[in-house]
Amino acid sequence: MKWIKRQFEDKWDLLGWIIVTLAFASNVIIIFKGTWAFFHSDDATAIMFAREQWAQKKIYPDGWHYGTNIWNIGLNTIILPFFKLCEHWLDARACAVVAQTIVMMIFVVFYKKLQVIGKRSWLVVLAMLLPISEVISEHWYFQATYMTIVLFLMGMILFSILSLNEKTWIKILSFIALIIILVCSISTGYSMILVFVCPMLATIFLYAIQIYHVNQEKKQLIKYCQLMGVIIIATVIGMLYNIFLSKRLGIHTSSVGGYYFITFDKIGESVIQLVNAFMRLFGAADKNTSLLSLGGINKVLAFVYFVFLMIFLPICLIRKYKYLKSSGQKIFVLFSIISSIANIYLFIVAGMARPRYLIWCYFYAIIWMGIWIDNYEVMKFEYGKELKQGLIAFYTFLTLGVYSYYLTYDYYNNPDVLGINNTYLDYKLDYDLLQYMEDKGYTFGYAYYWASYSYTAASDGRVQIGAIDYDWSRPYYWLNSEKWYQPGVHTGECFVLVLNRQLEDLPEEYTALAKAKDEYNDHTIFIYDSVETVWSIWQN
Repeated sequence: MKWIKRQFEDKWDLLGWIIVTLAFASNVIIIFKGTWAFFHSDDATAIMFAREQWAQKKIYPDGWHYGTNIWNIGLNTIILPFFKLCEHWLDARACAVVAQTIVMMIFVVFYKKLQVIGKRSWLVVLAMLLPISEVISEHWYFQATYMTIVLFLMGMILFSILSLNEKTWIKILSFIALIIILVCSISTGYSMILVFVCPMLATIFLYAIQIYHVNQEKKQLIKYCQLMGVIIIATVIGMLYNIFLSKRLGIHTSSVGGYYFITFDKIGESVIQLVNAFMRLFGAADKNTSLLSLGGINKVLAFVYFVFLMIFLPICLIRKYKYLKSSGQKIFVLFSIISSIANIYLFIVAGMARPRYLIWCYFYAIIWMGIWIDNYEVMKFEYGKELKQGLIAFYTFLTLGVYSYYLTYDYYNNPDVLGINNTYLDYKLDYDLLQYMEDKGYTFGYAYYWASYSYTAASDGRVQIGAIDYDWSRPYYWLNSEKWYQPGVHTGECFVLVLNRQLEDLPEEYTALAKAKDEYNDHTIFIYDSVETVWSIWQN
């Protein structure tokens, strides 16, 4: 009991961490529940890549099609150890997401030690755990991945700047250089430079000017210059390695792909898309939800949450910037606002108009909340104490509402209300069909992308389905292995799985060469003597 009293100085802290514990347990339930309900082929590629890494004992397996990005660090790598612990592949994926969520919670504690987050750190952890509507269909994958990356990278910035006067300065510079090289060599290139590296350089430059103006120490200013120089050199090395690695793997470099400027007549439309994306990210609107239902009340709370996080907080922190308690808080606010502006700029003008690209801003805002709570006295609100207590009460109601909603919701039969993306709505994995294929002995075949790898992973590899391009004329080489389309991959009969609504688009060769066909629910299964028979269709 004495230890508990030392850890929790007041009842709010004790109550808060109890709520966080319950929220984390709820997350675990929802992650596993959502993984099985919303699983699709994009999700499956991470699992299959991880298994290929496991089989070949290589970070970059031979014969793998990497797409336009070098994808080797992330969820797929974290999945690896869980294959030994879990019976089902989908459970291994869910465990990997839970693991990333735990890492995020650890980083929040690290931020508290850096004096960025104040006493109510439990409220920040709780905010991190709350579901993001836009990515619920990814079972917290984007949420867990993005928040871990954001907190890690920002933690490195703070650590390097705040450790300026330590004797281990050379070690710190070396560590930061290694992180920058790693980030730039295996990430999405330009976007990482614009939303991380450039804001980091700008933050160090502005902060160095502020510090030099106060103490006039040239030695300290030189160290800031050294840090900026190391970051620039490390960025160039990382980008060059990215280009080299891309050429070695035979893909387009991710450093320059996927970004472009829209025309001026589209700017207004992009601004509207930005607002809509934030509303979707926060889950603040939905045409399928009644205003007076539990879901509708959650939408109203989500809108209030959006206004508080993304409008009220940054205005308060900018106005009272010089009064913030610690250097860590000042550095974080400076960097996160610059990075958020860069994020929004890319969203509007550079072909990145997707809600998940705003997740960085979302997590910056959650840290802003922790800073605001720690400094609410200097904000000099007329009812400061009441406002702070009101915020805690709001989060209590928001948390209860959100978890009551997501824990009781019928994910599988009503996915659209949760902000599910079009990927999932295009094709929903049919577990009855999967069981039917296993019972009938349909163990190897092909299908269009969204109906291929999802069944492979959901069956733990018992039913293997390779992807065919959308026009049915060739293999679909996207984040998959060449072995699906090489001699010896399978002997005996194979099948092609087709949705009935796609039959009119299916080339007649598929029907003409099939030895038999089977139907189940809204699918048709064409049976062939061998995989070579299907390949002959592609060759024509």
